[in-house]
Amino acid sequence: MLGNFAQQKTKSSRRRPKWCLKSSNNIPREMKFNRHHPHLINGFIQAQQVLLLAPNKTPLGTKSLRDALLAARQLGLDLILIAPKAAPPVCFIGDYGKFLYEHNKMDHRQKSARLKEIQISATIFAHDLEVKARHAKEFIAAGHPVKVILRLHGREKAHPEIGRQQMQHFLTLACGPGNHPIQNQGGTFLSFIRA
Repeated sequence: MLGNFAQQKTKSSRRRPKWCLKSSNNIPREMKFNRHHPHLINGFIQAQQVLLLAPNKTPLGTKSLRDALLAARQLGLDLILIAPKAAPPVCFIGDYGKFLYEHNKMDHRQKSARLKEIQISATIFAHDLEVKARHAKEFIAAGHPVKVILRLHGREKAHPEIGRQQMQHFLTLACGPGNHPIQNQGGTFLSFIRA
């Protein structure tokens, strides 16, 4: 009976689960910088002086953190740290939920304008070239920049003028007539199309 009692663990000797541990600087795990909470708010801000921005984004000047928190509480809003590396750090008075929604929406817009790449060859058929030109037009209409690549293979490198003509023909189909800049990098022709 005594041996069984000695093997039991007491509550104080048990390890805490990882999800309830706090980080070393006493900021709960859920408020650390991550993709869901990229900004520190209210009591988690640790600067002494902050540059304060009003809800309409007009600067209110440099204030102590205590005064800034008091001003945010009086308006019933949050104090959000938006530029922690500035001297002094920049804080904004506003609704954190609305601010986070707009911040994520802007990130989504920036991610959506990705560089698209279209590869063609010097011996591509006319219909295939038209299809790729139509895709390039769709990308440009959606606001994406397009990188067009034409690689010459084997014996095609002996006649780079054919590759340049094919690239110029593609750019005319995709963007309309005009002089489009084409970069020659050895056996590769490059061109960038922007909206």
